[in-house]
Amino acid sequence: MADYDPHCPLCKLEKVTAWHYEDTDFVILDCDVCWVPMGVMRKHGNSEQDSPGFTRMLNKLMEIADQVLGKGNWWIDPIQRSVPGHTHAHARHKGWW
Repeated sequence: MADYDPHCPLCKLEKVTAWHYEDTDFVILDCDVCWVPMGVMRKHGNSEQDSPGFTRMLNKLMEIADQVLGKGNWWIDPIQRSVPGHTHAHARHKGWW
């Protein structure tokens, strides 16, 4: 699988919401669908869940979720729903779903 797919919205990552953090491996931004912090691996595909970069992304997402949603008011949702071909995770409000 290619590292980038020009048709994938998470590969393009246009700045339409707030960005909280970015580096060469991942970005933490507000999801433009559910408006909660989400971490997105820059590399296209789902193989990144076993990478050290994914662990760093989750740690940073948890740090930002504490700041944005309140300490302990969230949980990490790693399910790939609307964009299943790209590794990402949301910090959801407790009680969501």
